[in-house]
Amino acid sequence: MNKVYTIGRAKDNDLVIESKNVSNHHALLKDIDGTLILEDNNSSNGVWVNNRRISASEINFLDKIFLAETEFNLKKYLKIEGDKIKGIIDQNDTSQLFGRLKKIEQEFETEKDAINKLTGKNMIYFRISVIAIMLIGMSRAIFPNLSSVMQYLIPVIIIVAAASIYFYVQAMEAGREKEKQRKLAKDKYKLKFVCPTCDNFINDSASLIEMKQEYKCKYCKTLIYKKPK
Repeated sequence: MNKVYTIGRAKDNDLVIESKNVSNHHALLKDIDGTLILEDNNSSNGVWVNNRRISASEINFLDKIFLAETEFNLKKYLKIEGDKIKGIIDQNDTSQLFGRLKKIEQEFETEKDAINKLTGKNMIYFRISVIAIMLIGMSRAIFPNLSSVMQYLIPVIIIVAAASIYFYVQAMEAGREKEKQRKLAKDKYKLKFVCPTCDNFINDSASLIEMKQEYKCKYCKTLIYKKPK
């Protein structure tokens, strides 16, 4: 199935590029049985593919394309499955994109909560051991008559002290492991919570984005979110 998409600044184009350097009807994108052909439509400032000005050229989704000085990213404007164009992306409909980003952030928050619960028990046991040692030590000063039985408590103190050291070491080790897992979770989140056009990490959280009227990628200006009317 063959399809021709018009590209330019004018609102009657299939793909509208809002840039003063782009002509009203700047270029044509032809999908001929899966082969993509980009043609300059007598524009004022030209069409560039991989730093070379062209009149017509076969392109793919990895090519670096500029209309005049404005980068043209196929993924921003076209629905793509595999290496096929499935339609045009409505630039004002951000519901699906934002829904996906929100789900990614929710999964990240759930993973963080699970990581934070990993080291609790060892630290609790360590604190209990320390308190036990302190209480045994204080009992001698408060109850002098216990001096005669302190010799029997010394082994208990040694055991409790050893246990406290053990739990402390385990807690510290678990803490280091937790930090490692936190970093891995954050790195994975940064790889997923990205602009669909330029693949750069979106710095703001989904909850912060949702508070705004409109949010665009700071790198390529793709519309990420627009508050429903």
